[in-house]
Amino acid sequence: MKTLNVKRKGPRLLIQGVPDSAVVKAVDDADGKPLRALTLHLAEIAFCRDALNQLGKLDATVHPTLTKALWVSALAAFYGCFGTDKAGTLLSSKKVLKPYPGAQAEFDKYLALYEKHRDRTENPYTNAFVGVVLNPEGSEPTVADVISAAVRTVPLDKKHIAAMTKLAAVTASRIEEQRGLLRQKLLDKYGGKDAKALAALAPFSFSVA
Repeated sequence: MKTLNVKRKGPRLLIQGVPDSAVVKAVDDADGKPLRALTLHLAEIAFCRDALNQLGKLDATVHPTLTKALWVSALAAFYGCFGTDKAGTLLSSKKVLKPYPGAQAEFDKYLALYEKHRDRTENPYTNAFVGVVLNPEGSEPTVADVISAAVRTVPLDKKHIAAMTKLAAVTASRIEEQRGLLRQKLLDKYGGKDAKALAALAPFSFSVA
């Protein structure tokens, strides 16, 4: 299923491939909501893949802050699509990655890494220390200072980027499969309605808080 490019122009939306004269009605039923959720996930996965692509062009020793920002943002966008919620709109890694041997183990590995970055607790990637700086032996006072510092590292190399890029790619592929099935279901459902019933549907709307 093709993802359309949508731009906002004043109060109107310009939708790629849809003529200005076309009427777009909102679909917010039990079949439309899952497609909407999958489309949102696909947008987040696209962001993740773009961030990883940009990350691969950077030298982490020259751009440490930007490197970490892109890496953590990519992980946040990807893992934000997975989990459990009352609406059932989040993805299940066990279902999505089932056809790909070893993918779940990679998923779990980078999820643990992301959670360590996110939780900001002391861990192998973020450590803080407090120390006493001593003056030379026999000097007075014996203590020159008390210092504290945090040391943060991003254990990142081409292998990490490649692994996450592959996870994002297979996830996007699986989402596209499901979107295609839901699209066809909605085409069959609404294609069988008469013009009066279709005209009664709510207009498509878009707002930014």
